[in-house]
Amino acid sequence: MVQDERAGAAIREHVGFAVAASAIPVPIADVLAVTAVQLDLVRQLAGIYDAKYDEAWGKATVAALTGASVARAGASAVKAVPGVGWLVGFTTQAALSGASTWAVGELFRRHFAAGGTPDTFDLTATRDAYRAWFERGKDLVEEMRRRSSSASGATRAERTAGILERLARLRAENALTDDEFERLKREAMAEDSQRAG
Repeated sequence: MVQDERAGAAIREHVGFAVAASAIPVPIADVLAVTAVQLDLVRQLAGIYDAKYDEAWGKATVAALTGASVARAGASAVKAVPGVGWLVGFTTQAALSGASTWAVGELFRRHFAAGGTPDTFDLTATRDAYRAWFERGKDLVEEMRRRSSSASGATRAERTAGILERLARLRAENALTDDEFERLKREAMAEDSQRAG
């Protein structure tokens, strides 16, 4: 039971990391960051259940399960569209990345809890299960988002301020150029104005 609780906590934590990684404003870099989060989750789950783990197998299996993140890559590419592309891309990317990470976590938690190893993982049989967990994950991520919004009582202005704060932090960390920061700030403000209107 302790293992299952630790695994559940790891999955929830990594879903949050995946959603946060979706905020990276550079198209495709966000997809790579989410994949790294998912690989770390699989590695941690293997450790929780004292299961054999192979890094090359983990990379290949996660890539095969998530379909090389075609949908996430599409959402990532939307970020490059002038105007509100970053905000629209982030919203879509966050939902898909969170759902995918939750699905990966649930599949590997069950596999390792049952004593599974890389040698006993049936990728063909697992793809359908991944898709089903992914669909359930989208609902879970939406529910997490709603709870977070209602728990924080965040107003439209507070959400926009939070976005601007994250952008400023990314600029300070040299993850954004001054031009990128200004463009994304304008997009955030335009999105805020559209919501108000």
